Amino acid sequence: MINLVLIVLGFFSIAISMKRHHKQLFNNRLVQPAESKILKYTGFGLLTVALIGSIKQYGLGNGLVFWTVYLCLAVLGIAMLLSYLNNRR
Repeated sequence: MINLVLIVLGFFSIAISMKRHHKQLFNNRLVQPAESKILKYTGFGLLTVALIGSIKQYGLGNGLVFWTVYLCLAVLGIAMLLSYLNNRR
């Protein structure tokens, strides 16, 4: 379950590193280039840590499958959240 949390945080970090989603969540404040790089590296780092955790927890074959399932669930949840927040304004 911790892997799912890490993946959600990773994808959220990658999403808010993008200009469009950053403006959407932080009241039209543009993301600075340095902030964007830090957020992207943090997001990819969290995804990597989750991959390593899944492999250690479930083994190589099942770990990759569970990690991919968690990726799909996280992307679906974040996409729905960003769509909801966009329609709310």
